[in-house]
Amino acid sequence: MSLKQFLSDDAKKKCTELIKEIEGQTSAEIVIAARASSSRYGEADWQIGIIFMLLVTAVLLAVPYVFNPFHIVLTCLVSCVAGKMLARLLTPLRRKMIPAQIQSDAVLLRAQSRFVELGVTRTSRRNGILFFISLFERRVVVLPDIGVDEEFLGEPWRESKAELERAVAALDFDAFSAAMKKFGPLLGAAMPRADDDVNELPDEVQ
Repeated sequence: MSLKQFLSDDAKKKCTELIKEIEGQTSAEIVIAARASSSRYGEADWQIGIIFMLLVTAVLLAVPYVFNPFHIVLTCLVSCVAGKMLARLLTPLRRKMIPAQIQSDAVLLRAQSRFVELGVTRTSRRNGILFFISLFERRVVVLPDIGVDEEFLGEPWRESKAELERAVAALDFDAFSAAMKKFGPLLGAAMPRADDDVNELPDEVQ
């Protein structure tokens, strides 16, 4: 489930259908938001740049030729910047360079920001739920508003979230869809849809 695949027209259409299917069973309002990354992680890019510079320096020192000191310094600087730019193409390496806690904190912070920006808090019953997906970090955050009682939803709710997290971690869109569908009957049992329910939040991927 790369960013391109997840945000393709076909994937967006499927997510909209998922939201409508879930909301057809419950009064809860569902929002799916996706981002390529929750932070720029500039420090990781510079770390990769420094590693690239050290490799280039090691090669220069191994070559049986006496280089001009100015050229060595210039080459090191250029290789460091080039390595930093190259880091953008080395997604798996970048991810490993960033501590898991830093990634988790960045995703949670961005999810909380989107929760407010998308107006999930502005439903009449305060029953909005944001499913925020950050693809670089391979993480998903499920943020319910105060009208959704997670304790009452209990273990099935926690299991459904765990299944969703595994699907996103594996970048498996089919597994993601299957996990999302399970929220329909789960929420429907606790928060059944009423005849006068109004769709208050957009169904499209944000």
